[in-house]
Formats: sequence, structure tokens, C-alpha cells
Amino acid sequence: MSHRVCLPRNAVCILAPSPFKHAEAGLLRVPNYGADPRDSADHTEAIIEHLRNTLADERGSLVLYYSRRQMLDVYVGLSVDFRQRVLVQGDLSKQELIRQHRK
Repeated sequence: MSHRVCLPRNAVCILAPSPFKHAEAGLLRVPNYGADPRDSADHTEAIIEHLRNTLADERGSLVLYYSRRQMLDVYVGLSVDFRQRVLVQGDLSKQELIRQHRK
């Protein structure tokens, strides 16, 4: 396993149990958009379309991006109504972002 994450073969690795119940807390999705991530415009448009379809009825979700630029491009590409439901990292303090997300 250590060679798959580019650690030296003699690296000491341990598997530590987590106190968090991740399986009960949420769902991790890694969608295949069918768009090449190297084509930024096409990939960003595919993400926007995916969010419209997948999150339309969701109460809350966390979307992770490769870059801040793509996060902002996706945000701008969403409809005004959809954007009113979105909290964007950097617009609020970390504490306020978390507080609003918990509402």
C-alpha cells in the first residue's frame, strides 16, 4: 500500500481506527462526468449540470474542488435561485460558514 501513495518502501505505516462514524454521517460520491478535467471549461460545465440534477432537492451537501478558480466558476454558472442556497468558502469567516451550514 505505501508504494501507491509514493512513500518509501521502508516507511512505517499504521491503520488507526477513527472515532467518527463516517458511514453514518454522509455519502461520498465521486462522479464520472464524462468530461476531461484537463478541459477546464467543459469539465466545469459538466459539474454545473451535475449539481443542478443531483442537488436540486438536497437540504445540504459539501462539494470539494480542485481549485478555487473552478469553485468560483461553478458558482457563477449556477442559477440565481440555486446560488441563494450555496455557501462559498472565503465569503464568510470559517466560524460563520460552519454556523450557517448547520442551520
